[in-house]
Amino acid sequence: MNEKIENEEAPLRKTELVIRDIKKLVNTKGFIYAFCMILFEDFHVFIEELHELNYQERLSIKEASLLLGFLIQNDIDFSIPDTPQDLIILKQKTYSLMQEHHDSFMIPFFEKLKTDMEKKHKKEMLISDQKEFFGKGGMFTESIFYSGTGVYDFQYLEFLEKKYKYDKKWLIENREFDFAEIIKISSDIKNILQKNSITA
Repeated sequence: MNEKIENEEAPLRKTELVIRDIKKLVNTKGFIYAFCMILFEDFHVFIEELHELNYQERLSIKEASLLLGFLIQNDIDFSIPDTPQDLIILKQKTYSLMQEHHDSFMIPFFEKLKTDMEKKHKKEMLISDQKEFFGKGGMFTESIFYSGTGVYDFQYLEFLEKKYKYDKKWLIENREFDFAEIIKISSDIKNILQKNSITA
C-alpha cells in the first residue's frame, strides 16, 4: 500500500507515519511547555462556560495520554523555546498532527469501501463479504480510541497499579514514577479542589 491514500481534499497518511512524526515532535526543544499549555487550556474549564465549549477543537483525554506516553519514553527536554512564536508553533503542530492521527484511522474504511464497491460493480459482492466488512480489527480502531472512557476519576487511581504492573519497575527506575506517590498527590489535589469548591 502507498504511504499516502489520496482523496478529494488531501492525502491521508498511514497511522504509523503520523505517529513517527508525533514522536519526533514530543522530543522537540520546549515541547513540554507547549504540552502543559495545551493541558491547561483544554482541560481547565469554567462551569459557566461549558455551553460554549467546542470539544472538537480540544484534545481528548486519550490523545493527551498518548502524547504523555511518548513524552516519557525518553528524557524530557526542558530547554526553553527560543521565542514565544516557537511555543505557539509547537502547539499548532500538536493539534495538526493529532487531527491527522484521527483522520488516518479512516484509511482501512476507505480501502475496504473501495474494494467492495468494485466487487459490487462486478456482481461479486457476496454475503460473506458484507460480514467481513465489520470483521477487520482496523475498522474499529477509531471508534475505540475516541470513545468515552466510561470510568470515574477515582478509578484511574484505583486501578493504576494493576493496569501498569508490568511497567512499574521501569517507571520507577527510569522516570522515578512511583504509583503510591502519584496516587497521594492526585488525591490531595482533588481534595483541595473539592474543599475550595465548597467554600467558594
